[in-house]
Order: sequence, then C-alpha cells, then structure tokens
Amino acid sequence: MKKKTALSLACLGVLSIGLLYRHHLISTHPSPAQPVAETAKNSGEQDNPVERLLARTQQTQVWEQALKLNPKDAEAHHQLGLVLVAENQVDQAISHYQQAIALNPPNVSRIYQSWGKALVKQNKTEDAISTFRQGIMKSYPEAPKGMQEAEVHFRLGLALETEGRLSEAIKAYRQAITEKPDWKIYEYLGNALVKHDQLDEALTAFRHTWFKSKSNSGFSHRLLGDALVRANRVDEALAAYRTGVKTDSQYLNHKENEAYAYQKLAFSLNSLNRIEPAKSAFRKSLELTDPIGPRPIALGFIQFLVDHNQVEEAKAISRQYLQSEGPFQKIYVKHLLEQAKKHIQANQLAKAESNCQQAKELLTDLQVQSSPWHKEEQDRNLANTWSCLGQVQFKKGQVKVALTSFQQEYQLNKYANRDIAKTLVKLQRPREALDILRQNSNKEVHAYTQLGRLLLANQQPTLAAQYCRQGLAIDAQNSAAHHCLATATDNPTDITAASQFFQQQSQAIPPQVIQAAYRANRVGNDAMTYTIHKDAIGANPIDVKRAQEISPNLADLYVYQSWGDVLVLQEKPKETIEAYHQTLRLLPETAPTHTSLGKVLMQQQQYGGAIAAYRRAIQLYPYEAQSYVNLSKALQTVGQTETADLALQQAVQLGWHETDSVKGQ
Repeated sequence: MKKKTALSLACLGVLSIGLLYRHHLISTHPSPAQPVAETAKNSGEQDNPVERLLARTQQTQVWEQALKLNPKDAEAHHQLGLVLVAENQVDQAISHYQQAIALNPPNVSRIYQSWGKALVKQNKTEDAISTFRQGIMKSYPEAPKGMQEAEVHFRLGLALETEGRLSEAIKAYRQAITEKPDWKIYEYLGNALVKHDQLDEALTAFRHTWFKSKSNSGFSHRLLGDALVRANRVDEALAAYRTGVKTDSQYLNHKENEAYAYQKLAFSLNSLNRIEPAKSAFRKSLELTDPIGPRPIALGFIQFLVDHNQVEEAKAISRQYLQSEGPFQKIYVKHLLEQAKKHIQANQLAKAESNCQQAKELLTDLQVQSSPWHKEEQDRNLANTWSCLGQVQFKKGQVKVALTSFQQEYQLNKYANRDIAKTLVKLQRPREALDILRQNSNKEVHAYTQLGRLLLANQQPTLAAQYCRQGLAIDAQNSAAHHCLATATDNPTDITAASQFFQQQSQAIPPQVIQAAYRANRVGNDAMTYTIHKDAIGANPIDVKRAQEISPNLADLYVYQSWGDVLVLQEKPKETIEAYHQTLRLLPETAPTHTSLGKVLMQQQQYGGAIAAYRRAIQLYPYEAQSYVNLSKALQTVGQTETADLALQQAVQLGWHETDSVKGQ
C-alpha cells in the first residue's frame, strides 16, 4: 500500500500545483524551463543552496559510481558524457554517448543531441549534422520531413553559436528556415546577427517573428533593441527603441517618443538585472515628461523601485507624478503578496504571515475611488490577501483558522472553493467538501474526482476510492475519474480497466496533435543551451491546464503520464518508463513526471537515471521537499553521503520531517 499512497501523492502534486497557480503562488517568471542557476542569477542570489546542491550532483564521481553499480544505466553514461565534455575530454564523452545509445533508451534523441554538440566542439560539422538527424528521425518519426530537417540545422546552429562560431551558426539558422520557416528560429537568427554586427540583416530577421502584425509593426525594432542591450550596445539599443515607438505611436510628440524609448530601455536593463543603469533610464524617461506626465511611465518606475525594495523613493515618485501615495500603495500591496507567496513556497511562514498582515492593513487603510473598476481591483487584492493568510495558517496546522480565511476569500473569489474543500477534508468533513465542490463545478464528475484526490492526499485511500468510483459512474469516459480510482484502490480489475482506457486514449490522439506539441516544444528543448533562458518554451502541468481551455486535444497528451502511473500499479516497469518518456518528449517541463520517472528508475537500479530525473524535477520546481528526499536517497545509494545530507537539509528547510518519510516511498 505504500507504493499506492506515494503514487497518489504524486498525482495530487499536479493538482496542488494547479491550485497554487490559481492563487498565483507559483510565479510565472522565470519560465519553468529556466534553470535554477539562472533563476538565482537573475534574482541576485548568486550562490543559493539549491544551486550549490545541483552543482555537487553533476560531478564525475556520481555517474562513475552509478555505472559501477549498473553498467547498463544509459542515463548515467549520458550524464557522465556531459561532464566530460565540460572538462574538454570529448573523445571519452563520445564513447559514453555511444554506449548509452547502444542500450536503446527511450530518450535516445537527447543523447544523439549531446553527441552532435560534442562533434561540433571537435569541428566535425558534417558528422554532427548526421548525428542530429539520426536522433530526430528515431524519436520524432511522425514529424514532417521539413520539420525534421529544420530541427537538424537549428540544433547545429545552437551548438555552433555556443562555440562562438557565429558565421557558421547564422548559416545553419538560415538553412533551418529554408527547410521550414519558424518564427522562433528567425528570432535566434536575429540575435546571432546582432552579435555579428549585422544590424540591418538582424532587423529583417526580427520582422519575420511570430509577433509581426500591422498593429505592432515596431516590435521588430524592440527585439533589435533588446538584443543590442544584451550586447551592451546601449546607445544603439535606444535608437532602435526610438524607431519602434515612433512606428507604433505616430501621434506622440518628440519628447513623449523619447520618454517611452527610455522606458523600454529601462525594462530591458532591468530584465538583465542591471539595476542602476535601469534606474537611470527610468529617471530620464520621467524627466522627459510633464510634471504629471504619462501615468504608465510613473507606474512602471514605482513598480521597479518597489521590486528592488526602494520603498521611500517609490512613495516620493507617486506623490510627485501621481499626486498621492495611492498608486504606490496599490503596487506595494501586490508586491507584499508576491513576496508572501515566495515565502510560503520556501516554508518561511513567519515572513509570509507578516507580509500578508501588512497587505491586509494597507488595504484596509487604502482609500480607493468608488468606481466599479477600482472596487473590482480592491476585491481581487483582498481575496488574494485572505488566500495568503489561509495558506500560511493551513501550513502551520491552524486548520480551523485557515478555513475561516478561505471562507472570507470565497465571498470575493469563488475559486476558493477548492481550498475550502481541502481544509474540510483535513477536518474530516468530506460531505461538506463535496457540497462546496459541487456548487462550483461545471461537471458533476469533477467534484467527485477532486474530492477523491484530496482524500488521497490526506491518507484516506479507501474513502477516496468510494468517491472516485461515484465519479466514474457519472462519466465512464472521464480521464481524471479513471486515474483517481486506479490510484486509490487495490482492485486489479479497476487498475486494468484504467490501463486499457488510457492506452485507448493515447492511440486515439491524432498525429497532427502530436506534431503540434512537438513543434511547440522542440525549440524550447534546445534553447536550454542558449544564453537567453527566458526564451525557452516548455509545457508544465499549469500550461496543460491552460491548454485544456484553448486546445483540449493538445492537453490530452498528458494521458501518457496517467497511463504511466497506472502501469506502475501493474508492475510493468519497461512500459512505465516508456510512457513517462513519451510525456516528457512532448511536454518536457513536467516536474511531477520527472519525479515519477526517477522512482521507477530507482526500482530498476538505474541510479544515475534516477538522480538525473530528480535533479530535473528540482530545477523545474525547487520548492517540493519530497524531491530533495528522493534525491538524497539516490545519492546515498551511489555513495555520495555528503551531498545526500545537503539534499536532506534542503528538504527540512522546506518543512519535511523524518516522520514524513513513508509518504514518499
């Protein structure tokens, strides 16, 4: 039953992430695809413990010991190869890539990609092209020929650019576009051309980006300006921004045009964490306006100052340019709530509660206009404040108090019904939880499956199975109900039925849907090696949830994750691993899938693969305590005791206790 409980918790993790997003407790910036190291870099935390831990896990001895324990661990060969390339031992790295490929792992395309990059490093460009092509054809046979060839040359371009071979990279990007025009590759081409000082050609490339439209024709100049700022060519960037603003806003006078150009420069500098130059650009932007100049510029500067904890100056700008502290207070309330969310994620509950209370007091004192728009804004902030307090109280074990806070939120935001239900389940009041879920579910089956998942998280699998079964009785074709019942019950018949259901669902997905997912993710998969990490495209569970509203078929790709979860229960490791890899092939930024994959690989004694999977889960979402516990166990297995202890320390900081260990087994 331990395995069943752990799987149930993993499944609920996806739901929990969705709930956190609903309350904006998970920041959408930086992208989920952005590495932890880059996150720390952008936030000014150059040496945070998570970054240090991940660096310690990517060392030669980790993978060498994993291979001693299991020479057939393909991912251990792959990861060792990556380390060896970084140490300029390229021939040895390629040997490990070849050994990994010979084991025919499900993620073979990624290994071919690493091999191709190593060949580029050795100036073996034609061999690299052939290697990239083999990997793409093996793992993406359903993709159109033009798309496959575009990917070959795009990967080559990325590898060449990483090695500083810009002329060759530009040629490769152009070849990729010839095979299959792609707006994102045009953007990479434009950035490379800027680095190569070919600004006119870069602007032409930027004009082919996805965002080109008659209503926003100055966008290509903004892209050019952003690229020039990255290259530290600020004066030229400002000139590009001027042209872009003038193109998009022909009715601005000269001073206004100049003001908005400086504002765009400030935003770009700020995104690169160049704080003082950004502040100077904001000030210049305001100097070019009238004393009560354009409201957006003043608000943007206030937001910048608040984000960087320069509160008194933000107040002064609000008084000087907007005639009151009201605009500052509104921005500061949102800032306090955002900071509280980060503290909640990091289990820093005292800091979070202080921020929540301060935001509540500010909202109480804030005198807002009585217009409907302002009333709506005030209600939204107040709802977020009650949510914030409820989340803190729930995590502190003050469940009844949390229920009161969530009920206050519910008066302003009906989506709070899920938090109310979660709290009622914790208080052993499942019927009331069902009632609140039913009141706010557009389908009856959703209420039953949501309650089933909440009961699983509360270690009540028997009762969860009852509600999941009722949900399935309402809608026998509901994916969530099948998954819910299979993970809650020990009944082999139910588990087999769920496995057959998900297998049929996967077979029913149209090829064009898979191609669309491949096309959406392929640039992002490879952009991880590119310096502009924020450009990486990925799909995490939150994005899947969004996609259900826009493109239901595309969201159905998550069926492979559900099928894998059920295959675990059937003790079919080979098929399970393949299902999880299929999820990651199409939706690569799903942290729970990496966690699930790591657990199966551990059982198969593929310890290197498990460590790599757990590392990736932490990179994607560094706030899940159990991920560090999982990583610690895997590191202990390969003899990395000191690093394993560091992982466990991080888990403790996130609220994990040794008594929780059974939950993650």
